[in-house]
Amino acid sequence: MDFPEDIWNLIVTYLTPEDLRGLIGVNRAFLHAALNVRYRHITFRSRNRKELYDFTMLQDPFIASRVRVLSLTPTCFLPKSSDPPPKIANKFYGAAINFIYSSNPRIVGFGTPQSVAKKMDHIFANLTYLDELTLTCFDSWAVSPTARTIIDSVWYRLRDNIHTLTLDMPSLALEQAIAPSLVFPNLEALTLTTHRSYSSTDVEMLRIFSSISLPFITNHRQTLRRFSLVDQGIYYFDFSPFLHGLGYFPRLKHVGVSIVFEAAPGLWHFLGLHSKQLELLSISQRQLGEPPPYDGPALSALKILNLRLTAYTTTFMASLQRGSSIEVLKLHSCSYYQSEISRVLDIFASHQMQSLLIWLDTLNPQVLDYMSETFPNLRALSLRIGDFTVSGVKQWDYSSMEHLVKIILLKIVFLHLLNPAQFYEAITKKDYSHWQPHVFNLEVTGPSSVRCEAALQKVFPQISMEHISIGRGIQDSGMHW
Repeated sequence: MDFPEDIWNLIVTYLTPEDLRGLIGVNRAFLHAALNVRYRHITFRSRNRKELYDFTMLQDPFIASRVRVLSLTPTCFLPKSSDPPPKIANKFYGAAINFIYSSNPRIVGFGTPQSVAKKMDHIFANLTYLDELTLTCFDSWAVSPTARTIIDSVWYRLRDNIHTLTLDMPSLALEQAIAPSLVFPNLEALTLTTHRSYSSTDVEMLRIFSSISLPFITNHRQTLRRFSLVDQGIYYFDFSPFLHGLGYFPRLKHVGVSIVFEAAPGLWHFLGLHSKQLELLSISQRQLGEPPPYDGPALSALKILNLRLTAYTTTFMASLQRGSSIEVLKLHSCSYYQSEISRVLDIFASHQMQSLLIWLDTLNPQVLDYMSETFPNLRALSLRIGDFTVSGVKQWDYSSMEHLVKIILLKIVFLHLLNPAQFYEAITKKDYSHWQPHVFNLEVTGPSSVRCEAALQKVFPQISMEHISIGRGIQDSGMHW
């Protein structure tokens, strides 16, 4: 059934599995296609009743066979009467333990810890086609025998199937979740996110994290293609020994890190080991200031660079670009002024560049002119913009922007459009008939958004307004891989 994705989303939102089962004798192909969309990604991490209902449906193999992605918080399974909370207050534990105690036997948390674990084991046994698993836990899980029983069942039933694994938890929970000898034979992508644990010191957290995760990661040396390390709590400790200890992974192509730059020596060493094979690098800066430049071998295979920096730093960017042929560049979070943008773009000037995402303080004709000259083969352009300005120019002059005709995807996000009237007047003075991107997305926040909408319909008449978002509160969702 070849419906657009948004149509399928509407269908599965308003039809329950019981409703869909009525289609078995009418249109079986429609039934299977709808169930595949509805149950492809199951999340059970909160108080949400829909999440609970969807998860209980996995007791039926007919439904469970559709699941490819599972996001799970094991403490959501704890009955109210089991596993007392830890002595240290933890708001997450309280939310989880009071969640699903019920007299309804269909609720997965009903019954003794043993009956809960048995029911979970039955569900996990049904997930025969699961490909991706995310486990999110907090301190409470480290003292929960029920959750430990459940996670043992997860590994026993699912580890042969899992290709992508995300572990989002503090060191104490990580110690309970995985054994150093645990192996996923087909694991290709691993993300580790560590959080501050309030029941142990920072030094102890780092020691536990390294002693558990280092052997676990190296167990997958021959299969791992993508690795990501996100530090959300151990802010001030040096991850260099940990990164040095990882060693060489022959199939590794993608690396993502979000750490403080005290760990730069270890990170540069790790990147240098994979300099001839690394195709994607994502770095998020966890502290203010300019990171030290990369001083390892040139990343000659690098094609995609994704940076989230807190400071304007051309030296650091140039050190990563050295010797590479980057085709996709994403510069998040740090908004560049007019005086800075040309220096940033010059670092990555290339005929190979095909896709660019960048944050700008303002949008004006000179910036777009410079982009078209710097990246003549650009196919996709995504701009996050503080405001629009003509910078003293009476009307836009696109005499040097002929290269932008090649763009297939254009997305502009105005974070706060201060002068929409000026925007309207400027862009409606020019004939854009020669420049019609196949897909155009615009998101606008600020006053008088109706005038912006009218301007866009005049400039791009073939573009449906479904691709244009006029509203408030636009946020950057980001991409880690």
